[in-house]
Amino acid sequence: MPFDKSRYPDDWKEFSLHIRYGRAKGKCELCGAINAQPHPVTRSRVVLTVAHLDYPGGICLCEIITGKKCCNPAHVLALCQRDHLRMDRKKFFRGKIVRRSPNVGLSTEGKQHASFISTPSFRSVHLPLSNVV
Repeated sequence: MPFDKSRYPDDWKEFSLHIRYGRAKGKCELCGAINAQPHPVTRSRVVLTVAHLDYPGGICLCEIITGKKCCNPAHVLALCQRDHLRMDRKKFFRGKIVRRSPNVGLSTEGKQHASFISTPSFRSVHLPLSNVV
């Protein structure tokens, strides 16, 4: 998914660097994969990202309230691509993004609808407060 700068605060670049390298020390905060090294599971090169915990049931509601993502360290995690995509999957399959599949059809009103696709839930993330700057 492309990065839409209009959805992020002006100081996002500095905040992102602080989360990925200051707080997380260059490692995924879930699986421990090291930035720029082969991922222990996928073997692809790891690129750390900053993920908002704004999936359904997540703690970050800032974009809903303000229209922009936030720079609250308690609302984000530094994640490898694999874990970031696994977390975002909750948003994708809850209706924010519906992809065409054999399950997509037409309703009686002629509008597209998709039957719910169940996916394994992303495990809850609980960080000790000492990790939050």
